[in-house]
Amino acid sequence: MKRRFICMLLGLGFLRHVIAQENDIQQILIAVEQNNKTLKAKSAGITSEVLELKTANNMEDPALKYDFMKGSPSLAGNQTDVTLTQKFDFPSVYSARKNALSLYEKSANSEWRLKRQQILLQAKLICLELIYRNKLTAHYTLQKEKYQQVLQAFERNLSIGNGNALDVNKAKVQLLDNQANIKQNEQVIARLQTSLAQLNGAQPIVFLKSNYPELSNQTLKANNIDLQGWKDNNYALAKQQIELAKKGNLPKIEIGYHYQGILDQQFHGGLLGLSIPLWANKNKVKEAIAKMQLQEANIQELQAELDTEQEQAIRSLAISREMMAQYNTLLEQFDNGKLLDKAFQIGQITAVEYFLESNYYHNLSLKYLEFELEGHKAEAVLTRGAL
Repeated sequence: MKRRFICMLLGLGFLRHVIAQENDIQQILIAVEQNNKTLKAKSAGITSEVLELKTANNMEDPALKYDFMKGSPSLAGNQTDVTLTQKFDFPSVYSARKNALSLYEKSANSEWRLKRQQILLQAKLICLELIYRNKLTAHYTLQKEKYQQVLQAFERNLSIGNGNALDVNKAKVQLLDNQANIKQNEQVIARLQTSLAQLNGAQPIVFLKSNYPELSNQTLKANNIDLQGWKDNNYALAKQQIELAKKGNLPKIEIGYHYQGILDQQFHGGLLGLSIPLWANKNKVKEAIAKMQLQEANIQELQAELDTEQEQAIRSLAISREMMAQYNTLLEQFDNGKLLDKAFQIGQITAVEYFLESNYYHNLSLKYLEFELEGHKAEAVLTRGAL
């Protein structure tokens, strides 16, 4: 029984299928990265913000002003004024904005990569869950065949007077319970496929494999997202924004040309003006400092969450490896399917005893599959930095 169970779950040529499965999961992740709407929206948002910041660093448009005033009485003559002016910020402000733009791009791209890894990890975990569910399908299908054979044997014995209706009813109950498990498993598979499609930009994508990538036997350390680069970029950006806010206290400059004509006399010359920075930039520095503190708090919170997640994954992987080995040993030692069938056929055990022993092995197999899934999910979390 165990040999058939293993064949249905793993198939022939295990290593060959493992390699193929790795490629299949990778193809899913490639499709999700290309089609995911969240990543597309975030990328478009970064592009839009960069263009907005570039536009904000341009000088104001020059202004041309023409005034004509007719004098009264006529002997007073007419007056004509032409003014051409250009306003601009203090020169160092443009340099500060340019540096802030460069740092923003780095920070935004780092944040996009973090989001990408998060989404790809979600997709990978769904794929691993689907593998587990497909293994359950194989397990329940094998169990269904076995229970159908038992039910047929009970009905045959009942028809020739060697059985009883109670045994037939017990077999029907077991078969019905098996069918319920199959239906529930199919519902979960459909839900997981829908979730995977959502990550794929609402485009249908089917994952039918039932073999995991090979679980590493080495001790895995946390290969977490490297937050240091993102933290450094955000800190540098926050400092630059504070510096930019301080430079907002510098006066704006206005230069230009002024022409005036009155009573057949002409006057022309240069124009120079400075703004007086009293109110427009008030509290801007405090605002920039508060934003930096908020950003630092958010990063620290994210770092703590990821550290906790990594620690839990390390423990889960260790426990899963240990329990898989123990359950595998038990499955090999208690692979008594043939003996159980023979004892049942010659009447050495009752229907209750048969189903009790059969369910015992069945539960061992399910526990093994559960720990196998948890081990692969833990490894996926620990290797998320490689996505």
